[in-house]
Amino acid sequence: MKKLVLFLIGLLVFGLILTTAIDKNFLSITKYLNSPGKGTDVYETTLSAGHYTAGIDIPPGTYSISHLSGIGKTSSNKFFSGAINGRSDLSLDSLKTSIANVQLPEDTVLTITGSLVVKISTETGNLKYMHLRENPAPKTIILSSGLYKSGQDFAEGTYNVVWMDGFGIVSSSNLFNKGLAEQMGFDALSAQEFKNLELPAGTTLTVSDLTIKLVPSK
Repeated sequence: MKKLVLFLIGLLVFGLILTTAIDKNFLSITKYLNSPGKGTDVYETTLSAGHYTAGIDIPPGTYSISHLSGIGKTSSNKFFSGAINGRSDLSLDSLKTSIANVQLPEDTVLTITGSLVVKISTETGNLKYMHLRENPAPKTIILSSGLYKSGQDFAEGTYNVVWMDGFGIVSSSNLFNKGLAEQMGFDALSAQEFKNLELPAGTTLTVSDLTIKLVPSK
């Protein structure tokens, strides 16, 4: 009888320990699952020339943007609703080298041009609204100087434009809708890569005095 009582007491103690451990693990997991996506996620990254969509490339949030190197421009398609249209230039101290309180709600496109490299950071990022890019572009393609039409000369989609050789201009007919008009080359003023260029069917891409590579954006 005494052995049975001791056994039952031991079983009860073990059960309490196991329950406590499960509760602690459960609370830990719950805390982890609930921490992202609440509009208070800390996020920081470095960006060069390209289009960056809040919700795909970066979390929606209110950002500080700081100049790291190069020359170019930062802007947003929500400029008149509180985003930015600034510029950073290593040779001109009068121009802004940092901009605070840049509001980038979901689907806002932040654009960086030239050789500019910036750091963006936020404590109000919202990972809840992040989703993958839907991109029909199937493969990498190399283009030399010429005029090309997406959906005809290459598949429509979103591409990273990578400079390979030469010195000239790459432009697209959808310049004001996630397109580009960039000088590309090897000097300090030029972009060597432009990320997330959208080339829907029928868009004309002009490559002047260059060889570039179109790499499907992820």
